[in-house]
Amino acid sequence: MTTEILKVVASADDAEQGDSTVLVTASRGRLYQGSNAYSGHRWVPGSTIPKGSTIVSATLSVKFYSTDYDSLDADTYIAGENGANPAQFTTASNDISSRSETSTKISATVTDAGTDWVAYDVATIIQELATAYAIQAVVLWVRDPTGNSVGAIVHYDGSAANAARLDIEYNPPAGGIPRLADYYRRMRT
Repeated sequence: MTTEILKVVASADDAEQGDSTVLVTASRGRLYQGSNAYSGHRWVPGSTIPKGSTIVSATLSVKFYSTDYDSLDADTYIAGENGANPAQFTTASNDISSRSETSTKISATVTDAGTDWVAYDVATIIQELATAYAIQAVVLWVRDPTGNSVGAIVHYDGSAANAARLDIEYNPPAGGIPRLADYYRRMRT
């Protein structure tokens, strides 16, 4: 089994979107600013996760900005960008909402979470991606389509140490990943 412990490592690896406006230097992803609010996060694994891998576990961990902004209503969900290597976020209009969304979504509902880490099981989302792609980067977002939440997730520019984390454990597909020595052996024959 292979484990990837991923952290947001740059300002453009997380962003917030309210209506059509995207901010990449926000200290927090505000999910209380009207309908169509997003808090997006991007991670790059240490190595490509091979297509066809079995995801054993995948956990998205976030911290809320304060106890005044620590609740997400029943319509709020987590989804991913449907792609093998999603780009960093930009300030282009609708940069998060215009991305292709995974068909798998999970509830992000939480009430009075406080400022400790909150963990979400996102294995089904990551499995959808691993079934379709060799994963070079992962983008997940928390979306409040109604604007009824009162939540703000810490972003990289607010605290690099407290920015969203993604932990993935997986088994490569049968046959595994070809080793470099095997490659050179085949090249000599």
